[in-house]
Amino acid sequence: MVRKVNNGKGAPLKVEIVELSTLKSNFMQYNKNYAMDAMLNEAIDKYDDLRTSLQAYREWEDTGASWDPKYDEKVDKYNTKLKNVYKLFKAAISALDPTKGLDQFDEAFKAYGEGGDNIPNRYARELLALQHLVEEKPFYWFPYTVAITHYVHWGSVNCTLPSPEPLYVGYASTAPKSFGNGGNLECLPNNKPAIEKKELGSTVVSEINGLKYELPDHEGGQTLCAYCRLENATVAYTISGRTTCPAEMKLEYSGYLMTSRDAGTGSSFVCLDGYPDKSIPDKRNFSDDNAALLSPVWAICPDCDEDENKQFVPCVVCSR
Repeated sequence: MVRKVNNGKGAPLKVEIVELSTLKSNFMQYNKNYAMDAMLNEAIDKYDDLRTSLQAYREWEDTGASWDPKYDEKVDKYNTKLKNVYKLFKAAISALDPTKGLDQFDEAFKAYGEGGDNIPNRYARELLALQHLVEEKPFYWFPYTVAITHYVHWGSVNCTLPSPEPLYVGYASTAPKSFGNGGNLECLPNNKPAIEKKELGSTVVSEINGLKYELPDHEGGQTLCAYCRLENATVAYTISGRTTCPAEMKLEYSGYLMTSRDAGTGSSFVCLDGYPDKSIPDKRNFSDDNAALLSPVWAICPDCDEDENKQFVPCVVCSR
């Protein structure tokens, strides 16, 4: 029948959604009991704490952990209390009746908070403290927040000590020579990117390529980079025209202010390490005539003395 109507599409139906109470005069409308909801949420949180703590305690026992016999009483006391309170919660949940009052978990809640805090996750915290006590393991306290920042070490595959190992090392990259697009420099990881090749509807695309460098009195090469993590620091600045950091700031590295001089590949300024690394270990060097060239920057000062004009601009990367 449907095939014969509207070229096989059938006939659209109009549906109106209304409240059931409008169709049935004696329909009973229930209001949400927010007090009951709050009680159930608290019960669920505390029951989850008991359940996971009991499982963690059993796993701890299964590991064959040993301790001084003087701690046996504390361990037995925790284990007994945990199991008893867990049973009370299971019984309260099994006997739960939504039509009854809010006192259905009173006994379980009272037992849960006896002799301590009556807040969720209590037993998980107590188990952790007990394990550290009987196994005589010290607690290591850390601040709530640890200041962390990041910076790119241009020209190097290492981070300045005592920083940890780089998050990754790679190659400085930008647009190829005489190919206009993004003007910034990117530090691309040396591993192959997980990019799925797709057919595009347009042939107009941008390109990114490796980058070479040249330095005064240095043999040039491919520009490497390391993405570094700094702990106990909130910022890392690149300061041009200086060879030292301001007071109360730490020097990460120093070098030359650089940018790309090739037409069509104008790049942002970066601070290239004064003693750049030549290659990434176990990675081959690349040779590409289309790679843009990163060159040191001259400071032009018409009003300066001749020996002060056209000087290479130094730079430092400082953290605080």
